[in-house]
Amino acid sequence: MFIKFNKLKTLLFRITIVCIATVLLFNNVAISQVPPQVTAGLKLNDGATEGYTLIPPLRGAGVYLINNHAQLVHQWLDLDENSPGYGCPPGTATYIKENGNLLKSCVAAYDESNNLISVPEVLPPGSRGGTVLEYDWDSNLKWYFQYADATENQEKWLHHDLEIIPNGHKKNVLVTAWEREGLRNVNTHQVVTRFISEAIYEVEPDYVKGFSTEEDIVWGWKLVNHACQDESNQFEHYYDDCSKHPELWDLKLTLDDEGNVTGVNEPRSINSINYDKALKQIFISSNLPNEMWVIDRTAPAELTKDSS
Repeated sequence: MFIKFNKLKTLLFRITIVCIATVLLFNNVAISQVPPQVTAGLKLNDGATEGYTLIPPLRGAGVYLINNHAQLVHQWLDLDENSPGYGCPPGTATYIKENGNLLKSCVAAYDESNNLISVPEVLPPGSRGGTVLEYDWDSNLKWYFQYADATENQEKWLHHDLEIIPNGHKKNVLVTAWEREGLRNVNTHQVVTRFISEAIYEVEPDYVKGFSTEEDIVWGWKLVNHACQDESNQFEHYYDDCSKHPELWDLKLTLDDEGNVTGVNEPRSINSINYDKALKQIFISSNLPNEMWVIDRTAPAELTKDSS
């Protein structure tokens, strides 16, 4: 599918590997007077684009907005010990909404007893999440959404990027998630191996409750429903030749001499996500195959495996 250069450029620019997003425009947000003190070491300011830089340190709990003179303009810091965001370091996605609210991912989650869940070591470092939080300009928590498994199985976990979708005054949020899936034998229907796959969900914020749950997911897309393998017709997702289906993810099964599955090319590769309101399409960068994916947002929701 043809992608205009300006859209591709925008998508690449927003990849949050270094966790620094440049904010060029604020609508209806009154920036307080810039304090005179320099709070960071300014190394170079030679014709930089006018605007502000949003800094969410991976090892810190606060988020900071600075100008081109390295002066602190504003900061967000959750000091409420009962808040889901208290002491939770930012993830790899942090944005300022048009109304001045801060939307950020959080590298942790909480169980039903409000105990902090550590990020599972089995997931790739530097890209984890667990919770999405929204704060107003004064660091008051307005809304949050958690998608993380508190059990030892760690079946699901938010990661990498998020995106705001225009939807009236609420503006839904697109999130990316890792999920454990099972590969089944088509004859016995038994799961022969487990692997981590990708999913995208659109969440509707509930500002009355102050949080959203999985019941507030209004749309979804699961990569496992778009997978193929051509190693054995004894297992799910079999096609004669996966090379003829570039629209599918090749699981590239590894089999032993007895035909048992010993390895899977895990489809966990989403780095960034963008939404085009005019086209109603979702744009994704996938790092492992070095590809850009385009997903039709008007397609039916895929909230379970094999629902495509």
